[in-house]
Amino acid sequence: MNTMGIILGAIFTCAAGAVEKQTDVVIENAHLRHTISPDGRNLGFVDCATGTDYLDRGTPSFCAHVEQEGKMRRATSISLDGQRLAIRFQEASVEAVLAVESRDSYIRLAVESITGNEIESLVFLNVPLILKGRPEEPFGACALSLNLFTRVDQLPALQTKLRASCYAKFGLAGAKVAIVAVPMDRMLDGLKHVLTDADEMPHCTVAGPWAREVPFNHGSYLFNFGSLTESTVDDWIASAKNLGVTQIDNHGGSSAFFRFGDFALNREKWPQGWQTYRRIVQRLHDAGIGSIFHTYAFFIDKHSKYVTPIPDGRLDAFRIFTLAEPVDSNATEITVRESTKGMSTVTGFFEHNSVVVHIDDELVTFNGVTQEAPWRFTGLTRGAFGTKPASHEKSARARHLKECFGLFVPDVESSLFEEIAANHAEIMNTCEFDGIYLDAIDGSSILRGADECWYWADKFVFEIQKRLKRPVGMEMSAMWHHFWQYRTRWQAWDYPQRGHKRFIDTHAASVNGGLLLPLHLGWWNFQEFDPPQVEPTYPDVAEYLGAKLIGWDAGFSLTGSVDQGRLKAVPLFRQAVDILRTCGELRDADSFDEATKAKLREPAKD
Repeated sequence: MNTMGIILGAIFTCAAGAVEKQTDVVIENAHLRHTISPDGRNLGFVDCATGTDYLDRGTPSFCAHVEQEGKMRRATSISLDGQRLAIRFQEASVEAVLAVESRDSYIRLAVESITGNEIESLVFLNVPLILKGRPEEPFGACALSLNLFTRVDQLPALQTKLRASCYAKFGLAGAKVAIVAVPMDRMLDGLKHVLTDADEMPHCTVAGPWAREVPFNHGSYLFNFGSLTESTVDDWIASAKNLGVTQIDNHGGSSAFFRFGDFALNREKWPQGWQTYRRIVQRLHDAGIGSIFHTYAFFIDKHSKYVTPIPDGRLDAFRIFTLAEPVDSNATEITVRESTKGMSTVTGFFEHNSVVVHIDDELVTFNGVTQEAPWRFTGLTRGAFGTKPASHEKSARARHLKECFGLFVPDVESSLFEEIAANHAEIMNTCEFDGIYLDAIDGSSILRGADECWYWADKFVFEIQKRLKRPVGMEMSAMWHHFWQYRTRWQAWDYPQRGHKRFIDTHAASVNGGLLLPLHLGWWNFQEFDPPQVEPTYPDVAEYLGAKLIGWDAGFSLTGSVDQGRLKAVPLFRQAVDILRTCGELRDADSFDEATKAKLREPAKD
């Protein structure tokens, strides 16, 4: 540990009776010197090797803030005694003490205590930079959260503002962040050191700063929606090799495959459940083909064991009502004490709403709800989703269940939330899948609102990762700070119907290179001519995509139109497959130097 890098300017007395003057606080290691004035203003953020100051001086900034009764209060004074940084907020009557530890690759800040009046939150790192967060810059900086309840909004690895905060709701004392500020060619190594040292988070050495080194993360995959069985596995292996892909993405969510939530597998196709699927995954491995487990994260199928025949009390609800009068098993209306004003029967795939009420051991659907007293749910269907119609006493609870994507969700503060995560890990460990895709996690705002997604979505990923028996990387349909260290590649888009080349360039340009993750140019599909909306996938489109795969060292994925029968029926598709397979082989063989790859990356160049 390098404690020499933490310096507090001494208090100087120029002569007897002179006014004491505090000098600046300087926190530094071999790469970075961060200077803060005694009143908490950021004064410099300097690359020690070049002397370049990357602090954004456009607007004066302060190193810390607290939120108290809805108002932000800035730091008013700071002092450093050894390795303890005291930050005082005079207007809030609060003092925070941070432990400061300088290491070779990073500087660690940890909140040790907060005394004085109560606060809602503390921002204990706040440094705006002039950096653009791009890999072509000579210097990079990153604030990396070191535990679940430390919030950092910007994604690793390259950031433009270093900011870390903690909340009374999730915990203040113990919040920790690492500051990595190094020459660009040392950034990933620095982040590896941070994560290797971090002891409050699950480790995954095939993702995040390690992702680029893992060949699997640059590969391409084919989607399986439930037709891969022991009797068809040889056909799938042949198709994969013909297409030049090295992975199969096993996308559940239907009765033909597996349900979300409890992951019950169709026993007609896979008689021994996941043990049967374990054998399939092994046969794929023997052929050099990896497997991905594709789920809808914490969402729960309405036909899972958590819903029917007896609904689980740990399913989450928007609101809880109480019956105003008894209800018999044939009633088509129920009256509740609380207001139903503003409730709606509008539902849809992305809509955060349901028409399902949970009463005792019964689920009830409704097609009407009153907007004035007496407050009623009308047009009831009793015993929904395989539950049994029943009579209910006055004052029984009626829980309006949460729903998104046509699925229910667990109460995040119940054991069901962790149980769904444990179900993921069990399947991963049993079948020895090589990766996991957490689709639908972009719907995390249904849990506790948009402002708490960073915590609950990250917690779900943590709960899976800490149960895995070996390092397994992830992809997700959304991105928050803690996801980066478990993420293997970035970022699949749905395929276009027309303007294919322009779409490919837009896709590549929109991917955040500052994440320093492998690029993925899926999800793709081959198109037949269907004017005026759908343009066909001509060979020049396949060649264009293939060139970009080589240039970006990227993988891609195919969602359909590629089974053997389809390829025989549509020669255009077969030609596209041949082109993409050849380009994939050239990419994997590293057949081109960097100068050639740079030309292949150029947009709008055939």
